Amino acid sequence: ERNKPDGCLTLVRKHVPVVGCTPYAYRDGTGHIALAVHMAGLTVINTHIKWDKSGGETHVGVGQAERLVEMVRDMQHVIILSDCNDRPGGPVRRVLEDAGFTGLQMATPTALINGDPVALDIIAARGSTTAYLPDSPISYMPTAEHPSDHLVVRAQVRYPA
Repeated sequence: ERNKPDGCLTLVRKHVPVVGCTPYAYRDGTGHIALAVHMAGLTVINTHIKWDKSGGETHVGVGQAERLVEMVRDMQHVIILSDCNDRPGGPVRRVLEDAGFTGLQMATPTALINGDPVALDIIAARGSTTAYLPDSPISYMPTAEHPSDHLVVRAQVRYPA
């Protein structure tokens, strides 16, 4: 199943001190990973959860979301940035919601699937408040300047320091 291994990149402003980084490999043979960036009092995890056409409770992403929850079990302030390949109310988002994460029900389209705009990307927070910022000016269709089929998702996050 390692047909499309996936990676992560998290950029942090120079003035924000990074304490360390921890890569996590999902145990499902997909090749997908999560990258945790640890800052003073906050961990930010960047991941791309595997798409699964079944979309139900057996969705491979449900297992990956369960692994994320396991990874952050003892962390108080966590933000997960992800193309979760699941729509609002879906099984992947429910796993994170059940673990105390908020910000999972944003229904604003963030990606194109077969030409249809859908809400797949999340900024999920636990131990902080998250407010999504206005939509990006980027159009839904990829261009030479913005080749991704996903829109930029931005949020303001506040957490106790």
